Amino acid sequence: MNKVPVGKSIAYAYSFTFGHLSTVLGLGWLPVLLFTACSYFTFHAYLDGLIQFLRDENPSSLGPAIVLFLLGLVVAMALCAVLAVVLTRQALGLRNGGAKIYFAFGRTEWRTLGALLRLALVLLLLGVLLSIALGIAGGIAGILTRVPDQVSATGEVVSPAVTLTMTLLGLAGLAGLFYVFVRISFLVVAVTAVGDEAEPLRAAWNLGRDNFWRMFLVQLATMAPIVLLQQLAGNLFGGPMPAVGGAPGSTENMIGEVLALQSTMPLAMVINGVGSLLLFPLIYSAQAFAYRALVPPAPVTYTSPAYPREPIPPP
Repeated sequence: MNKVPVGKSIAYAYSFTFGHLSTVLGLGWLPVLLFTACSYFTFHAYLDGLIQFLRDENPSSLGPAIVLFLLGLVVAMALCAVLAVVLTRQALGLRNGGAKIYFAFGRTEWRTLGALLRLALVLLLLGVLLSIALGIAGGIAGILTRVPDQVSATGEVVSPAVTLTMTLLGLAGLAGLFYVFVRISFLVVAVTAVGDEAEPLRAAWNLGRDNFWRMFLVQLATMAPIVLLQQLAGNLFGGPMPAVGGAPGSTENMIGEVLALQSTMPLAMVINGVGSLLLFPLIYSAQAFAYRALVPPAPVTYTSPAYPREPIPPP
């Protein structure tokens, strides 16, 4: 089984992104602009619905906002698929040349979007199963260990051993979800971008066998610097959060916190959008290089027209 070359994948990501910066920016600026605008208006509308819910205490007022948020999430994932496919193909050498503006949504982008949606559903399902399992385990453990050492806020007797055990089980479950996410997400875009007809999630899972820590380190090295720079820019240009009135935990206080969050959104979205112009190429070029290390290109056979059985050496 081939291994993901950590150092070479990271080095290629930075050389591809900054060595072909004009191409990267030309390919990415329109999808990133649309992605940022979609994220802003969707999240802003969701916060509006949340404020209405807090004022009216009517759950139905939050319903349309949740539906809009989910629709916006799908649109954002579709725009992410556009970026992921073109950047991966460019990094793999399957696409040549630059671009001043780019947007395409064909079969490959549809397959990529479908793979990303299935991955989200798999993680959601695993999260629900984890919550159910933890609930059942906590109930059984509470029955078997009736030790009046600690009393919860609801008046129920809780054993410290049960609390510690449930915490450790919860952390183990979250670690398992993160493991599944890295194993599949790291290579799923490359699988669809090259036109592999295999089921993307299964193919990505199989290719990533025995490479979890390598994939994690590559992802960390390509994402962390840009994310830290985004946080630094937000702290530098954002200024202090607006003052929030009301007693802590009161409706007035919670509404004030949501309004304060809304006031910081325009600058935050601009910073995230600018950072994404570099973040997406770093991520997908590193994944493309790792994929090519795991799946070498098929050999090309050159044949002479006059002598069909005689191979012609490549140029």
